[in-house]
Amino acid sequence: MITKQITRIAIGLALLIVASQLSLPIGPVPITLQSLVVLILALSLPLKEALTLHALYLVLGLIGLPVFANFTGGWAAVLKPSFGFILSFLVVCLVVEGMKKRHYPLWLMALLASLTIYLIGIPYMAWVLNGYLGHGLSLGQILSLGMFPFLIGDLLKAVLAVLISRRLRPLLESQTP
Repeated sequence: MITKQITRIAIGLALLIVASQLSLPIGPVPITLQSLVVLILALSLPLKEALTLHALYLVLGLIGLPVFANFTGGWAAVLKPSFGFILSFLVVCLVVEGMKKRHYPLWLMALLASLTIYLIGIPYMAWVLNGYLGHGLSLGQILSLGMFPFLIGDLLKAVLAVLISRRLRPLLESQTP
């Protein structure tokens, strides 16, 4: 990796960590700005850089650094209802890259990336709440905890991510080796 790539990864990682701490705890999954930054990074960065920074974020959190929401970290995070959403960030990078290659419009990439976060995060949350913790929640209750309160905010984040990425992508592409 060259210096520009390492710098972009470091800046993206720092943004993701800061966005994770801007949190409003409303239940088992807090409202954060993580998904906004994840979308911006996936839409704007090359796949290798986006995957690297999200993998670093995951590793830093799992080894115990307080990078996850509300300054948490460590292996115990794996058994939190919100951990599936964190895992989805890596998949979002792959999904967006596939759409970039097919020249999908940015707005569609952002919406499908947001959907990807839910498609991974919600079943994981259900597994933790029902399988591990034994709460016996219905699908409607799970969606009420992990999706419905976030839909409007995530739609706004997707719009913001598209607007920011439209400005950022040309700058980053002119610097990509």
